[in-house]
Amino acid sequence: MQGSMPAHATAAQATALAERVTALLAARERPVPVLAHPHAPGHRIVLATEPFGVELPWPTQVYVVTGQLPLPPTVFSDGPITWTPLPDGHALTFGREIDLASALRTLTRSVPDEQ
Repeated sequence: MQGSMPAHATAAQATALAERVTALLAARERPVPVLAHPHAPGHRIVLATEPFGVELPWPTQVYVVTGQLPLPPTVFSDGPITWTPLPDGHALTFGREIDLASALRTLTRSVPDEQ
């Protein structure tokens, strides 16, 4: 399960990266489920539902969370956990950690200046 960007990133930056990652993975026919959590307003939690098995080289812009996370329809005192958007039928089975790491690396790698 992967989380949002570190605290120095704005919610808008974190959400924009999550949207770019989910769009790239959808284009690769590897949709992933995405959550909005009331304890992280403005951020998105992109879930890797199938672990790779070894530690992957995650970009420094990404906050990686492992373990368990409540899923919808869980409700906390400050609001519910919600899908953003509601995942299609394949997103819960296609969310491979290796695909997510690859998409994040693709989108966050430094591109050398052209000369």
